[in-house]
Amino acid sequence: MKKVFYLFAITILFITSSYAQQQKYNRATPEEKADRYAARLQEKLSLSNEQKDKIKQIELKALNENVKRRKQDTENRKKYINERQAKIEAVLTAEQLKNFKALKKEHHPAQKKERNKKAPLKQEM
Repeated sequence: MKKVFYLFAITILFITSSYAQQQKYNRATPEEKADRYAARLQEKLSLSNEQKDKIKQIELKALNENVKRRKQDTENRKKYINERQAKIEAVLTAEQLKNFKALKKEHHPAQKKERNKKAPLKQEM
């Protein structure tokens, strides 16, 4: 009876592990990411369709160049991020800009928290 139980447990273990390996995550394309970002800003900041399209194009260009930029040093990446922010801010009205900055401040702590989940600190022994 024990042998049957162990055989059954091992079989279930192999089935579940093989199923877990078969699952693939569908990553969003840069176009989808840019569209979601622009739609989110349109909802939060009451953007016009023209503003949404401009921001979508800015974000799409940034996402497409992101792979190249990952290999660059930190200072260049920060410079690029600031340039992108300036382009987006140029599209917004004064009231939308105020709300955009508030939205960024609101998002920043959540982003740090998420980043800490992905890369836990090493514990000293």
